[in-house]
Amino acid sequence: MEMSKVDYTAEVTREGRWWVAQVAPIDYATQCRRLSDMRRQVADLVETVTGEAVDPDSIDVDVQLPGTAQASWDEALRLRETAAATQAKAAAQARVAAKDLADAGLSVRDIGTALGVSFQRAHQLISG
Repeated sequence: MEMSKVDYTAEVTREGRWWVAQVAPIDYATQCRRLSDMRRQVADLVETVTGEAVDPDSIDVDVQLPGTAQASWDEALRLRETAAATQAKAAAQARVAAKDLADAGLSVRDIGTALGVSFQRAHQLISG
């Protein structure tokens, strides 16, 4: 049986002991106990309703976490993005500092000691 090319989205929420998925575009719902089983469950539903086989990995599962967990998770993701951006800026500034010290004639070992890194890391900063 050929796999369907239609995009299916499962909007998943927690209801009691069950994960419930509203499936677009077929406008049907299904449920399962384990979230890890949801893609397979949705694929089975789509095949039952439409007669078309669907690759479970092609299903977009949009999980809405219960209670305040969703807001907390969203904030955690935002903070991770901010931290990654800040870390990238810090790395760029470390390279500038190491190159400035190298341009001033300091040895790689002295640059490492001055910046509190190994001389190998100082060499990486100068070369990067």
